[in-house]
Amino acid sequence: MLKGTRELQETVPVHLRPYDSRKYEVVSSKVKQYTGYALLQVDPMPRATLMKLCYNFMAEVQAAPADSYYRVYNEERAKWIMKIVDENEDIEQIEQQLGSESIEYFITEYRQEYLDIAFFLQEKPWLITNTPE
Repeated sequence: MLKGTRELQETVPVHLRPYDSRKYEVVSSKVKQYTGYALLQVDPMPRATLMKLCYNFMAEVQAAPADSYYRVYNEERAKWIMKIVDENEDIEQIEQQLGSESIEYFITEYRQEYLDIAFFLQEKPWLITNTPE
């Protein structure tokens, strides 16, 4: 990539940039031996996993109405996660900023939220207008 193009790309918000495998698919120099959770394997490239998950999350949540709180909240949260992952190469700093003891555990929880999108799109909770008193 040309130097000027890279500088221009750095000014664009991370959620609008194309996925850069050379930046995120790098094995960390500090490899964990274990996650601290039973049956939860160490992810060799957690930054890449999180970025891909966020890009997929952003694409799936587009099916919800643009003004629904569900879509707005989840888009902003995905952008926040992407920004943290983009700005930090150190996994421990990412874990600290995300408020998680283990990035693998965070990925597992976020992956479950991604799988829940289909449920929310089917149930359409943003259409419920009257609440029982």
